[in-house]
Amino acid sequence: MKKLAFFFIILIGLVVIAGCNQTRKSVTRFSTDDEGKTVIEEVKEDEGPKTTITQLDNGEKTEPVPIEIPAQNDEEAVKFAVTSLSKSVLETDKGYHFIEGTTPATTEKIVVNGYTLNKYKPGSTKWSYIAAVALGTLKQGENNYTVRAFDAESNELGSETFSIMYSGIEAGKLVPTGNGLGFTLILTAMGVFGFYAVRRRFAD
Repeated sequence: MKKLAFFFIILIGLVVIAGCNQTRKSVTRFSTDDEGKTVIEEVKEDEGPKTTITQLDNGEKTEPVPIEIPAQNDEEAVKFAVTSLSKSVLETDKGYHFIEGTTPATTEKIVVNGYTLNKYKPGSTKWSYIAAVALGTLKQGENNYTVRAFDAESNELGSETFSIMYSGIEAGKLVPTGNGLGFTLILTAMGVFGFYAVRRRFAD
């Protein structure tokens, strides 16, 4: 019985020693060398220090480079453009068109074919123009328009050109409706001759 107990004590001791050796196997140590470089060392009790990474950087200090991000302003980013037309030439028979567009916030006035838009407010980023037969700004055939934007110092900020090919009626003319005059006269004559023919037949 004593031998068996002694055997267990020896076995437990060996297990404890092995566990201690395992836990004390290595230690990681950080240090700096004479040149100011960072060094990582893995230290083992039985082997002494062992360098695993000799250099993480070159020791040179660099100043951070500032990144300049320009201020974003939606109004200043707006460009001059005609936005209501998908192409530069519009073919139509309609006598009224509402033209819209955008312009920079520094715009003082909008000029269309030499005419300054009196409803445009300086500083607004949107503008509009009416091309209509009733206003005299739209006629039969080809109509060319040049829209220009100017700032307070009369510097041109942008310009656009477009055309409207109008095939409708001219101002002051009525749209013909119903049958033509010639066709009406023919129907009237046929009605008169038919009336007298029927009347004569019943008279006989």
